[in-house]
Amino acid sequence: MLIMADAIVTDVVQEVSRILTASDVMVEEFAIDIEEYGLTTADGTSEDISLHMRYHQCKADSSKGRLEEPQVDGDVHLRWSLSGGDDLKELVSTVLESTNVKAIDVFSDHRPYTHDVIEQFLQGLRTNHSIVSARFHLKSPWNTTIDVLDKSADMLCHNIGLKRFNLQLPPDTEGRKKHSGFGNALKMNHTLQYLHFDFCYSSIELDLDENGHQANSTLTTLDIRGL
Repeated sequence: MLIMADAIVTDVVQEVSRILTASDVMVEEFAIDIEEYGLTTADGTSEDISLHMRYHQCKADSSKGRLEEPQVDGDVHLRWSLSGGDDLKELVSTVLESTNVKAIDVFSDHRPYTHDVIEQFLQGLRTNHSIVSARFHLKSPWNTTIDVLDKSADMLCHNIGLKRFNLQLPPDTEGRKKHSGFGNALKMNHTLQYLHFDFCYSSIELDLDENGHQANSTLTTLDIRGL
């Protein structure tokens, strides 16, 4: 079921937060799409961000304190439009604090608040244990990588929940070209199974084996493109 929601920002924040914190909901995917040209709502105003959520309702097992299999025929799909700023920051915080979200997907253009959104997610994933898949697709080149590679490596050193991590950087990414830390991340991380980088032929170097061969017993797929 697909529901298109046109609502004022306050209502969007409240509705998304309500679903994310519900005791009988499992969110299969929460996506943030930050577009260059944005969306046009019913009242003619322009919005920068499209939010999409795919979830299903579950039956809570109170004796075990966990969610069981879906109790509905199919997933519910919801989509909203939203402006950036503090409202988006509040939603990202709710996503990271929720224990019901399995996957996040962030597709971002060069909006002023993109830097904050990516950093907020990477910082939050250091302590979030329920999100198992994270994908960040940075579409437009910036005048800096915002140290996103270093912050990703640091996050993977501390995270104990992710199984899939996907990072796509734009072409002609500027900034420091050599990035270390991933060898240590692969040594310290014990949950990651799939690691994907797409650098769009940027002149970036990754040191994945900094101190000799690193021990890792979980990674099954390492996919690096565009180096």
